[in-house]
Amino acid sequence: MLSVGLPLAGQRVTLRLDGPVAHVLSDGTVVRTLACPVAEQARDRLRGARAGTAESPRLPASLAVRRRSVRGAIMIGRQRIQVGLPHAGKTVESPSRPAPIRSPWRTASPSPRPARPAATLGGTRRRITRRQRPGREPDGRYREPVAYGAPARTVHRQALAALGPGFAAGGFERLQSVSIAAWARPAGEQFIVGWVQPSRHPDSFGWYGTKFTINFRRGAKPAVAVNGPAVRFCRLLDDDGREQVRAVQNAIIRRIPPPPAHVTSLLDGSTLDWYLSQGHEVITPYSPNDDVWFRHRDAHDLADWFGLLPALLPATLNQLRRKLS
Repeated sequence: MLSVGLPLAGQRVTLRLDGPVAHVLSDGTVVRTLACPVAEQARDRLRGARAGTAESPRLPASLAVRRRSVRGAIMIGRQRIQVGLPHAGKTVESPSRPAPIRSPWRTASPSPRPARPAATLGGTRRRITRRQRPGREPDGRYREPVAYGAPARTVHRQALAALGPGFAAGGFERLQSVSIAAWARPAGEQFIVGWVQPSRHPDSFGWYGTKFTINFRRGAKPAVAVNGPAVRFCRLLDDDGREQVRAVQNAIIRRIPPPPAHVTSLLDGSTLDWYLSQGHEVITPYSPNDDVWFRHRDAHDLADWFGLLPALLPATLNQLRRKLS
């Protein structure tokens, strides 16, 4: 006995036994597919059975309507489909077919990321390492987009080397239980923890890179994941310190040329305006309430930041004692 579902109760249906599955057809259209309990060698003895046609059964016409997330992705049939950042927030319709899901609403576009250069030597392909890839022009401007900026592990490694001595002078010790750049010091019965936090949302086109910040938090134990009052690095700086940060930020932004047409052609309207705004210099001085992140695209930008931040760290830690202690 097969249960084909309450909506089909009282109706005449046809079972199409196709390998390990049984298709339930109503008026020639598949309405349900089940595991077939009848062995193939026993199907010829079924009463009323007849040979089927080679033509595939007709599927019901259906339309999946989804609203894309802020990252340009949708879910259909438990499958995640990346439609693209230019279409983020839009509502799309996808017809269901007995074939791989494709995106009829989106035409093929060239990839915004540059093709990896290839070279041959003696008939074999030579691997191009990160250091051999195109970087900057002689004037310091970038030749090509560096996808997603410097890796997070590079940020942490350079932060440990540059900021470690300053944190140690302020009474902090490095947290050995984590692999990131993090330090802690006692504050009465609690602890103040400082750590470097790279952004989890880099530029998906790879053109404007990514960013990081430095957090401080007071909690019951020397760990990053604790509850308690928190503050970020730039909110502890005075006006002069924030101006020095803005100067380095603008120097990095000036080195980034305008994004090429194969990137901007994928965007339109307010999305394009927002994307291009990442290439604008910071004209207004930062205020104590601004949430400032340190932007970067490669190790050269990190060198600029870790040349400045250690000089600002002692005054920041002094202000931190008054803020969180």
